[in-house]
Amino acid sequence: MATPFTDRPALETEQSIGCFIKTLPVRVDARPDQTVREMLERLGAEVLGAWKHLSYPVATLLGDYPALAGVHDVTFIQDGYPGYPEGVTGTARHDRVHFPGKFTVLIEQIGADAELVLQYKESALTEDKVERFARR
Repeated sequence: MATPFTDRPALETEQSIGCFIKTLPVRVDARPDQTVREMLERLGAEVLGAWKHLSYPVATLLGDYPALAGVHDVTFIQDGYPGYPEGVTGTARHDRVHFPGKFTVLIEQIGADAELVLQYKESALTEDKVERFARR
């Protein structure tokens, strides 16, 4: 799996305008005897542990290990905000944002509320499989 990670590479770029995103490859241990919550808790720890290798280029990793060619099949994104800005009472979605890969798991948390968004390519997964994942 891979997850986008924002990173300001140096103190000189701290005040820069722009998007500094790198892709962090993460190994997911999805065992059938665990709940999705347990898997996500372990995944969070794995992401924090992998962060120290953020500067290692993913393209090099894929070239060094051909068995990892599917590393971008799943993208995991977690956004968290302490709350809505003053005067804002909620959000509305009009268009879907399409992420790379075959399956995207997006968790958006605003204050105490969280939303799980699953996106998938119909050529890779069926609606039934995605709904089954969501139920778990």
